[in-house]
Amino acid sequence: MSSIAPTQSNDYQVTSHKVKATWNAVLKDLNTRLKSLETATSDLDNLVSDAALATSQAVVNDTFLPILSQLQDDFAALSTNIGLAEDALVALQAGG
Repeated sequence: MSSIAPTQSNDYQVTSHKVKATWNAVLKDLNTRLKSLETATSDLDNLVSDAALATSQAVVNDTFLPILSQLQDDFAALSTNIGLAEDALVALQAGG
């Protein structure tokens, strides 16, 4: 019987009587492929996570920054008006 090592191309079929050596070779090959796949999956997960973070930051910036800017302007106007009202009150209290 010829000894053909199990590989991806033969669907990892065992045709050898040397079972331990055969399976060690097969499992080493599968382990190498699995590690490569895990690395690629991890890289993809990081890319997706980074893209999601960038998208959420853009949504927050586009949504809330204009609102915060308007609130700052409103607060500045309110502070100015309070200052004018205080000045007017002081003038009234002084009899003017």
